[in-house]
Amino acid sequence: MTTPTETLISRASTLFREPLLWVLPEPVAGLRSMRSLSVMHSFKPDVIALQNMGITASQSWPEGPFAAVALALPRQVEWACGLLAEALERLSTGGTLLMAAHNTRGGKRYAALLEEYFTLSFSDSKNHCRLVALERPATLPDIVKIWKNNYTPKPVAGTSLLTLPGTFSCDHVDSGSALLARHLPILSGRVADFGAGWGYLAHHLLQQQSPPAHIDLFEADGNALEMARRNLKEWERRLGFFWHDLLSEPCPHQYDAVVMNPPFHDLRDASAGIGRGFIAAAAKALKPGGQLWMVANRHLPYEEILKTSFSSWRSAGDEGGFKVLTAQR
Repeated sequence: MTTPTETLISRASTLFREPLLWVLPEPVAGLRSMRSLSVMHSFKPDVIALQNMGITASQSWPEGPFAAVALALPRQVEWACGLLAEALERLSTGGTLLMAAHNTRGGKRYAALLEEYFTLSFSDSKNHCRLVALERPATLPDIVKIWKNNYTPKPVAGTSLLTLPGTFSCDHVDSGSALLARHLPILSGRVADFGAGWGYLAHHLLQQQSPPAHIDLFEADGNALEMARRNLKEWERRLGFFWHDLLSEPCPHQYDAVVMNPPFHDLRDASAGIGRGFIAAAAKALKPGGQLWMVANRHLPYEEILKTSFSSWRSAGDEGGFKVLTAQR
């Protein structure tokens, strides 16, 4: 499938102006030829891929102003609108905002939304993507402030924790994670939380009567990791936070235990291979005799890799379409 970033480069390259800021681009070859390019990205696997192309990406917004800002917008509406608001604020007056999004991820909706509040200078549809461009007016409409204010940390019902729109399970505790938490034993020593998200499992471990001596949180979504850092600030001296791609980057330490609710999709596509990669990473990161505790959707085929990667494994629970699995190194 041709990506929104590739489609925007092929269909609207004459609208690019320097300096250019690109937000959440897919790592495609066409970016290599762009001069005066800044990139803002929060997903570590894409950041690594961009770095391998010689393109440096920052997790934080650069100050600007920019003559043009291009965005490959995500599916989650509050996140996407928050990105649009930040981008518009960093454009110089008369600067060009370019948006690309796949139709299955809100492309038509975002194009209609921008057309409602701005005069579009370009509109196109290709490769199942919607593309639009507009010039930043001297005075931004009030809706931009609303978009920005809506993209703020929000409380998770039934907890003392906060999340951001666009992070995994951003408005509730994931049922699989809650099931795993109910089955976790007391874990001691150095523990790793793989795919830690906004810190739910680590928070649960820290609330135990005898919490682990140290917990390292590994998360590819930089926005989620920042929320975990905020949620767990009370215990920061016994925590480590790693913006990390577990499928390509080795862990810096060996662990007595690993807990995880591995993703079965990345920003764009579903794949059980991600979970298998997490299990392989856990096997490498655990000390001899170390424990893995994980939860997964019942239909995902992880038993075989547990059998080949660990000395023993067993099912520890099965409820509501999820299974809890544990293994020993």
